[in-house]
Amino acid sequence: MYTFCTYFDRNYLTRGLALYNSLKKLNIDFKLWILCFDSDTYEIFTRFAFPEVVPIDLLTFENYYPELLTVKSERTRVEYYWTCTPKLPDYVLGKGRDIDIVTYLDADLFFFSDPGPAYEEFGSQSIYLVDHRFGDQHKRGEAGAGKYNVGYMMFRNDRNGRDALAWWGGECVTWCYNRSEDGKCGDQKYVEEFPRRFKGVTETRLKGVGLGQWNFFNYRFIEKNDRLYVDEEPVVVFHFNDIEIVGRRSVRTNAMRPWACLFRPYAQALREAIMQVREIEPAFEYGIQKISGRAWLRNLLNGSIDFRL
Repeated sequence: MYTFCTYFDRNYLTRGLALYNSLKKLNIDFKLWILCFDSDTYEIFTRFAFPEVVPIDLLTFENYYPELLTVKSERTRVEYYWTCTPKLPDYVLGKGRDIDIVTYLDADLFFFSDPGPAYEEFGSQSIYLVDHRFGDQHKRGEAGAGKYNVGYMMFRNDRNGRDALAWWGGECVTWCYNRSEDGKCGDQKYVEEFPRRFKGVTETRLKGVGLGQWNFFNYRFIEKNDRLYVDEEPVVVFHFNDIEIVGRRSVRTNAMRPWACLFRPYAQALREAIMQVREIEPAFEYGIQKISGRAWLRNLLNGSIDFRL
């Protein structure tokens, strides 16, 4: 049984649903705990009643961590979400005493194959980190964003894992803003302290984990026997952080055309997610940008790729 957790609001609901669907299609045994940042998200997932999903109401979560409310008014919406990041896996481990490992996932991740290799690599360690592995085009991003990407992290329900989450959660309550300042940046730069502060920290060597648009120029992607590979290793999960759902017609990305093998399946997954939501909420439009035909054409001419929905 894999235990995952993620969070999102109605603007990222279809991305979160695409994440869930990608896990479901792997035919693995899992639970996905979802912190719902608004009532629409909580209601929709409650109505879906997926047996693998545990929706968490925001009020319940904030009552569990009342310190969050002391800083909520000081943070932007995104900054507050980041402040909650370390609290969520801590919440899951606290509520599910029999859970050995919880994996935190950003909502715009998408699984292409079973994450088993990551768990095998994790072994008996306590904390699993993923290096950004910035490509030359994005190398400057490391100074601000940090060495590690928060989007995929694993914590064991032991002293090291729980202590790391408690320390990280306290730091994020104290300072978590969308800027670089004194060696900090949002919720992310704190993670660089984990190897120095805690035992049992390991960093993935799997190319198929931690892939994103900041590093995919480092690799060669190929499709073989209906599976996607990165330099001969299976692609496990990809972080689609630079995607826009545009109107009722398309998904837009600034990615280069040779990587359509990655983005086309995700565009299809978003289409399926939108259709799923509209089966129970026909007027659902959150997270979908409205754009004129002229602006759509201008974006294409400027290098964006359009995947039809």
